[in-house]
Amino acid sequence: VNVLGVAGMRGVPFFLKGLVRGKLPKEPDKWMLVDWKGRFAKAYHTVKDSCNILLFEDDGNLVRVFVVAELNEAAMSPVLAGLNELVGPADVEPLSPSDTSSTEDGPPDTVDDLN
Repeated sequence: VNVLGVAGMRGVPFFLKGLVRGKLPKEPDKWMLVDWKGRFAKAYHTVKDSCNILLFEDDGNLVRVFVVAELNEAAMSPVLAGLNELVGPADVEPLSPSDTSSTEDGPPDTVDDLN
């Protein structure tokens, strides 16, 4: 399972974009795509001010969408069930900071730079 965060930054004024870029995580395991123009939100009809979790198959087909207002066990239970349906249950322990390597390359391109 690959996890990729997308930060919706459509409302950020142009003169604050540099400040925002400077606040983005530098650690590769925390990188995310930054959607400056709202293209991802528009394409996938995300719900504003909520955590939108989209599950894709390996071939890129969107199979499930979850909108979570609060991150707690009750809200995440259907998400985990959806993951189990998609990939099957697995006993996986989270990586510790010592398990990941760090580079100085900076975050990857933004969503808007992919077009």
